[in-house]
Amino acid sequence: MSMFFKGVSADGKEVVFSGFIKRGAAPGKGCLATVGGIKNVDIAQDGIEVLDSPFYTILKEAKEEVRSRFVISEEELERLRTDYDLAELELGIKFTVGGKEETFPCILSKSATIPTSREFMPEGGERIPGTNRLRIHTATVVTLTVDLGTTVLTESDLKASFHAGDDAKSVHFINMIDKVTDSQTVEGAQAVARVFHKAEKMGILHHAQVVGHSLYTAYQKFYGVSQVKRRPRIDIPQEPKRDRRITVAALFAIVTIGLVVLRRLRLFS
Repeated sequence: MSMFFKGVSADGKEVVFSGFIKRGAAPGKGCLATVGGIKNVDIAQDGIEVLDSPFYTILKEAKEEVRSRFVISEEELERLRTDYDLAELELGIKFTVGGKEETFPCILSKSATIPTSREFMPEGGERIPGTNRLRIHTATVVTLTVDLGTTVLTESDLKASFHAGDDAKSVHFINMIDKVTDSQTVEGAQAVARVFHKAEKMGILHHAQVVGHSLYTAYQKFYGVSQVKRRPRIDIPQEPKRDRRITVAALFAIVTIGLVVLRRLRLFS
């Protein structure tokens, strides 16, 4: 899961912080990565074996890896366990801003399903060392977007609210406002993500695609068509209307001159 929190800085500039973990195990040990986990096969409350859905998995993994506090009941979470068709989920998330804990509305979006890398795990792929087996074959890209509007948001706020757990060694937040605004197309977002993946030395190879799809989703949620419609209307100055009487008079003069010229031509012919 890629996490995006939009707000403004203390001096009023727009910011979009994205959250990452530093992994404590392969693949990508010691490197930046997005929050994630494996969809497990387990026994549900009714005693029947079930494959965990993407949203159920990411809600559980986010709680374990970054101590996220989503506002959702156990009953609703269990219902999500077998909801494989859900594309978007609106709920609340608790974190501290300006020293005060609040619950903010957020959106979890299923951005894409992508293949993983066939490289060995120590090299950032999902291939188990010494075998031809992959740890995971595909990854469902889930994007979290939280829009705080004009609320002042700092890196310190987020660091105070999210803490590393499970196989995450630490949690990091990066202001990616320029990368989000440059991600107006899927292709553009993937290009931005490849540069970011290399510059930040992210450890899992397929996370370049994960970040790319999530950047595009973040742009759509924060600056997409629905947002454009709410922007103030720009009035385009209109040219002053011409006096129709002047136009008619000019036309009458042209016709009169034309008739005079024709008469003279007939006289000399």
